[in-house]
Amino acid sequence: MNVNMTRQDGGTKFRGPHRLAHAMALCFSACGTEPVQPIQSVAGVQAADIMVGRWEHVRSHRPTGEPSLNAGLIAVIDVDSVADVRFSGRVSLWFAGDVGVPVDAFGPVSGSVADLPRVTLLITMKDPLIPAIEVSGELRTDSISVRGSWRGTEPGPFALGSAFLRAGTKR
Repeated sequence: MNVNMTRQDGGTKFRGPHRLAHAMALCFSACGTEPVQPIQSVAGVQAADIMVGRWEHVRSHRPTGEPSLNAGLIAVIDVDSVADVRFSGRVSLWFAGDVGVPVDAFGPVSGSVADLPRVTLLITMKDPLIPAIEVSGELRTDSISVRGSWRGTEPGPFALGSAFLRAGTKR
């Protein structure tokens, strides 16, 4: 199946995953960096490379009208390794409300981008008795929109529709 179509004016109209890659290439070249080629492969090393960097999840608490120390969930994940369609990293910050969880309580973070724009993420714990947190989401340039979150058979801490943003992205 051909995912690109030639327009009447001779330009190319991108569809599907290639549309994201093309948009990213335009964005990078507009930012004054050297132009980059669109991602040609939806799977493989190039697809997982998109995930390298720092990803921040910040979910504000719902205002109750009363003073509260509860700042919601703040989680920061650093992705520093890529192999084929898989990536890995670590949790570098985790606050739930006004309570911080030491980063050494977490095990490795891993995930895949085998089928863009879908992303899966697994946040493990050092204690094998505590279930890992699984997240499924949709990658959109510098954000991952959460489509599901689980901890074992229970709901996970990331709300449906919340997002992980690449560090430095405006909220």
